[in-house]
Amino acid sequence: MDLKTALQTAIAKLEAHDVGSPRLNAETLLMFTLGCDRAYLYAHPERELSAYEAERYQSVIAERARGKLPLDKFERYDALRDRLQAERDGG
Repeated sequence: MDLKTALQTAIAKLEAHDVGSPRLNAETLLMFTLGCDRAYLYAHPERELSAYEAERYQSVIAERARGKLPLDKFERYDALRDRLQAERDGG
C-alpha cells in the first residue's frame, strides 16, 4: 500500500467512526508510524509502506477509531522529533 492510499483509507475509516478532524488524525498517526513530517507524506505519495509499517499504521488507526488513542500524545512526539532534528541540523 502506498502513502496516498494509506491516508485515504485511514481518513475514510476515521470518518466512518465520527472521529473529529479525520485528515489531521490520519496524517499525525502516519507521521508517527514512519517517523517523518507532513511534507514527506505529500512529497512521496507513491512510497510503499513495508508490511510492518502498514500493520502498525492500521493498528493505531483502529485504536483511534475506537477512541482509545489520544492524539495529543502524538502531537507531543511530533514536537519532540522536530526539536531533536533541529538540534542535529545545528539549529
